[in-house]
Amino acid sequence: MSLADIIWLTTMWLVVYFPDSNDYCVLKRNQVTEGEVAVGSFVKVVYNAKVLFANPSKAVCDKECESILKKLPQPEDTATHSPIPRAANESLSDSKLDQILSHVSRIDSCIREISSRQLEMQQDVDSIKAKVERLEQSERSLRSSVYELLDRVPPRSDVPKGIILVFITDSLLNVTKSDNLALTYPYSLSKERVDDIYQMKRTATAFARAVERELFAHDVDRNVNLDKRRAQDKVRWLRDLVRYRYPTSTPTAEASIWSSCQIAINDYHRKKRRRDGPSSESSRETRSHNIFYPENYEPSTKRAHVFEVSSDLDLESSNHSNSDLYQFTSDSSPNHKKF
Repeated sequence: MSLADIIWLTTMWLVVYFPDSNDYCVLKRNQVTEGEVAVGSFVKVVYNAKVLFANPSKAVCDKECESILKKLPQPEDTATHSPIPRAANESLSDSKLDQILSHVSRIDSCIREISSRQLEMQQDVDSIKAKVERLEQSERSLRSSVYELLDRVPPRSDVPKGIILVFITDSLLNVTKSDNLALTYPYSLSKERVDDIYQMKRTATAFARAVERELFAHDVDRNVNLDKRRAQDKVRWLRDLVRYRYPTSTPTAEASIWSSCQIAINDYHRKKRRRDGPSSESSRETRSHNIFYPENYEPSTKRAHVFEVSSDLDLESSNHSNSDLYQFTSDSSPNHKKF
């Protein structure tokens, strides 16, 4: 190879086409690493390229490259590649910023609400703890009081067995006596006569006074107080009769009814003794009423006894009119007949 050929080869410029990248480029001849430099042949540079034009002048090759590029179709501009106006871009940024600020504000509000609820829950928990502490203190105090009361109870060996048995028996009898036991009539009064008196009298005291006068009509001590008479069996039967005819719900109420009946009967005989004159002075009882109460009876503060006695009325007519002068009020069951 002559020197001229070497110079021509080293100073040759090529317009090449890269099919892989669909690109065109102007290269020097000495940048070709492999392949024959001829128009239409493929050579290797960094990438595979196709020689389209060869000339010793770079300017001629550049001009040829520009002419080739001008012949290529220009890519169409699409909406995605079109530049966004500056005003629209700023408006979009402001809108996104407003949305972000709105979300941040809502998050802050939720955090504040959660904090407030947490504070309220903590206050409720503290209140519940305080109540629990008070309940525990009350429980301890109550437990201590119960233990103290239990310590006062005597041992079972020290309590007579009869006390418990009598207490239970009396309680059962007071509840069931008026309902389950039929009253007998062993004295001069028959059941029919008692029924007639019961129908005529409107109160327990009037009924008891009328029955007492017929029951003790032939007794010598018929004008003394009931608890002083010798025939106490009749007195007990009269009390059972009043209990049977005027049942009550509690033993206390029954004792109160019998007490009012005793007062009415004793008051009647006291007036009768006073009316009889000095001849019966020796048999006159004390003016105070001897009220009979059951053992260990304590009158209830919830009940009131109202008794009205007229000393101006004729004692002989009191058999029919004075029966309404004694009024007894009680909190017994409304189903029972008025006393």
